[in-house]
Amino acid sequence: MFEGFTLGEQREVEAARGWKPSYGALTYCTAEAVVVYRANPDDHVLDWEILDAERVTGAPDCVGKRQGKWGTYIMPGKDKSAVEAVRRCLNENFGEAFGGELLAASEAHS
Repeated sequence: MFEGFTLGEQREVEAARGWKPSYGALTYCTAEAVVVYRANPDDHVLDWEILDAERVTGAPDCVGKRQGKWGTYIMPGKDKSAVEAVRRCLNENFGEAFGGELLAASEAHS
């Protein structure tokens, strides 16, 4: 997200966006997911549906925009892995009923 920026430049970008940064962290580790619906496991990839929604929270320049990915910060001590962080995020957004299969991008082709 902030590749090529110094920490000072990152803080300037955050302030311009209205963020209130936590100075306890120097990096922003996130886990991101694209939620895909397949009615039938044998469906062609062009028949899959990507769940998108209008953003209602987050950075001020993101609110009100549509997104096709879902993400969260990886919380040390709470999340043991990026996959666990994604599952927590999806459960927070969709309720405990989300029981879909999670695949890492490197596994999605198999």
